[in-house]
Amino acid sequence: MPFVALAVSWLDLTGRYGSREAAFMTNSHCGHRSSTEIISYCVWLYYTFPLSFHDIEKMMLYRDIKVTYEAIRLWCLEFV
Repeated sequence: MPFVALAVSWLDLTGRYGSREAAFMTNSHCGHRSSTEIISYCVWLYYTFPLSFHDIEKMMLYRDIKVTYEAIRLWCLEFV
């Protein structure tokens, strides 16, 4: 368990992620600007419902989450 605490404090020192965000990061989502929950939700929407990337972009914008349809398209290709 001390390793996790050291990893979180290192991420805090670098300024890339806060400790709360670092706790939820997974290896497959590292390097992405959006949180794991947003990426998973967008990919789930695309493959579960007959929605376009633009539709999902609008849905996220209604929730004050700014992602482009191109980012959603790349997530869907990467996290299938």
